[in-house]
Amino acid sequence: PISSRLETEQSVSSLFGDKDPTLRQYEAFKRWFGKDDVLVLMYRDDSLASDGGIQRSRLLTEKVKSLDGITATLSPWVLNEAAEGMSQVNLIPFGLGGDEPPNSIPKLMREDDAVGRGLSEIFAGYTHSADYSHAAVVAMIDDQTAADTVAGLRKIATWLSGQEGVDDVSLVGEPVLVDEAFALVKRDGARLAIVTIGLLSIVLTLALMDLRLIVLMALVIAFSVVVTRATMYSAGISLSLIASILTAIVTVIAVTAVLHLGVCYHSRRGRGFSPIQSVHEVMSRMAAPIFWTCATDAAGFAALWFSEILPVRQFGLMVALAAFNVFVAVILFTPSCLMLPELKW
Repeated sequence: PISSRLETEQSVSSLFGDKDPTLRQYEAFKRWFGKDDVLVLMYRDDSLASDGGIQRSRLLTEKVKSLDGITATLSPWVLNEAAEGMSQVNLIPFGLGGDEPPNSIPKLMREDDAVGRGLSEIFAGYTHSADYSHAAVVAMIDDQTAADTVAGLRKIATWLSGQEGVDDVSLVGEPVLVDEAFALVKRDGARLAIVTIGLLSIVLTLALMDLRLIVLMALVIAFSVVVTRATMYSAGISLSLIASILTAIVTVIAVTAVLHLGVCYHSRRGRGFSPIQSVHEVMSRMAAPIFWTCATDAAGFAALWFSEILPVRQFGLMVALAAFNVFVAVILFTPSCLMLPELKW
């Protein structure tokens, strides 16, 4: 059960070596300027320069601020509130000047308002476009809760897409890109595993016409992957970016071993040996060759430990463990599977 607790290290720093100068600079940046990450939820609103547009920005900003992990927000509504607040300070002596006439255009977008115009020029291209056709809510998030916060912002982006007068909704930022990259790699790894297992199962079936070997292959793959993940979790090693192809590699190693076992077993059965005698011959003759095959695979991948890139080192160790577990699984499950009833085709 502990194999299901193994998690993938989803951070930019995990892609670099410990002594990489780029990583050192990145860590210095985080140390000097804070560990918060920046996310931008942007959208198109042709009515931004109106009271309705500012109210939409207010509602969106409040929804974003209500999420756990949000440390600060900035949006056209926040800037407009700042312009309103600064304009309320009476800079004319003796209270002269009177009240301003009512105006439906927000202060941030008024050409005749010096404070609003100044704030608009400073933050143009950040919280809003210069022509007021696009707006954004800029959120700073705690990197410790980035995954949950990104998930919450995705829900808000989905909600915003359904609002009237709003389109082209996008959520961008480093945490989103990292999350998307790992999700795509994980998806491709799952597809690769399914295709690999499917194709090699067909090859195994057509070559030996023995469903027991398909069962053996499934047991070997499942045992190797689960025990490898459990071992890594127990050792405190997280999955790397390229760990998603583990199942496909284990499948290739396992099918090679199972094919050799199947050929040897059917050869003995064709010569008149009983099932028990055939299994005994298979285990005694094929144990050493399969061991050395798995050992050389493990040694080849273990050599990746000398890489300076952490994900590559972790991947090499992971596949080396998996190759050894393939041999253990073959020893454990081959006798039982080959002693199942034979189906005469």
